[in-house]
Amino acid sequence: MPGKLSGAFNYEINLSLGADGGGSATVGILELLDPDGELDGLRTLGWDGAPLMLMRGEPDAAYSTFSTVARLTTAGLRYNVRKKEVLLRDLAWRLNQAELHGQRYGGTGGTDGDPSLAGQIKPLAIGSVFNISPVQINATGLIYQVSCSSVLAIDAVRDGGAPLAFSADYATYALLAAATVAPGAYASCIAQGLFRLGSAPVYLIAADVRGDIDAINGLSYPHTRAQIARRIATGRGNIRLGDPDQLDLAALEALEQRQTATLGYYFDREITKAAALAEVMAGCLGWWTMRLDGRLAVGQIEDPATAAPLFSLSYPGDGATGEIRVDEPAMTDYRPPRRTTLMGWSRNYTVLASNQIAGSVAQSLAAIYRQDTRFTSSDDPWVAAGYPTAPVVSIVGGFAEEAAAQLEGDRQMRLLRTRREVFEIAVVMDPFADVVGRVINVANANRLGLGASRNLFCFGVAVNANAKPILKLWG
Repeated sequence: MPGKLSGAFNYEINLSLGADGGGSATVGILELLDPDGELDGLRTLGWDGAPLMLMRGEPDAAYSTFSTVARLTTAGLRYNVRKKEVLLRDLAWRLNQAELHGQRYGGTGGTDGDPSLAGQIKPLAIGSVFNISPVQINATGLIYQVSCSSVLAIDAVRDGGAPLAFSADYATYALLAAATVAPGAYASCIAQGLFRLGSAPVYLIAADVRGDIDAINGLSYPHTRAQIARRIATGRGNIRLGDPDQLDLAALEALEQRQTATLGYYFDREITKAAALAEVMAGCLGWWTMRLDGRLAVGQIEDPATAAPLFSLSYPGDGATGEIRVDEPAMTDYRPPRRTTLMGWSRNYTVLASNQIAGSVAQSLAAIYRQDTRFTSSDDPWVAAGYPTAPVVSIVGGFAEEAAAQLEGDRQMRLLRTRREVFEIAVVMDPFADVVGRVINVANANRLGLGASRNLFCFGVAVNANAKPILKLWG
């Protein structure tokens, strides 16, 4: 392409903060000056999803010395007689379009399911899940599928909450279908995520499962938050990120060290990889984004005060002389602290009504089967006294164990029982600096209550080549 870049390049990245977790929305424009019409031929090319690599170097330097500053994709081309504008987006759009795994029943029998299942998405169990509703793939043979993957174990099968006896495990669907199973019992085929009943059920069938154990990219049985996020992004489906080339391994390892608990998620509906990532990251004040260099990064919100900042921005204050690189910070959002965090654990994927529970089930267990999740509670009564609008926040944490949920709820309360604020600061800096998801130090902004030095978490950046990049900071 002829050298017609105008220098006008803009984009914006924003992380979602709070219990909702979330990913990034990155959009931008790359402007090409074309008053002589030399680039008119670009109008007819395919600009929807084409890869675009942006490189930077000194004007008189050899092209081989240029460095890559962004790996993006195009979202279209706008034009007039004087210029062409390439619309940009980051690689997160691939995850927003990608099915989690894309496997559906064909309805031809066997593991392909009965004809009534044709076109239905297959279930996928990741980690340790409680009381899921399996798919009956063979009504005559009473065969059910808990996951389209192999599983580590089918720990329990219940009819209306009443446990069935385990019989045996078989290596294949054919052996399972040919087996004799006693009434009131079940047999499994964990290699294909299946089980078979010995007699027709009276109520609803549900199961406890640990999956999946398919070895993909050297990882088997992902069960922590970082491992599950990695499996979602790289494991299955027609659109997968490259492992490890398209992963920020340092960010994944940092999350792995902070979130070591066993989780469980059951996906039995149509869902994209982006939505699945958001669901997984929601339990830990988490976030995910595609960095400008094309790598997936995940993380959780921590207290910025405890982190080493990427760099420091010194606000010059009154009477400053010389070059001023930092504009006045502006507080843009007020958020009252939390009074209570309710952290979910052992999510019940099959909520039963009272008339769907067997009479032999103890009342204490029946109460569990009637609610969609169990919660731990982390409270600060002083917050409620000082802030009448302080919220009580319920979070589907994904935790398999109560103790781990309590630890995370307590961590979030330590972080959010303090009033937090959002700031925007315009800065003279490298517009391609990798700042989102990092901690930035702001110094000498005493009038805004930031004191002589305050660490803030960067959750967004807006870049316009003709102005200073605007950092969006939280802390």
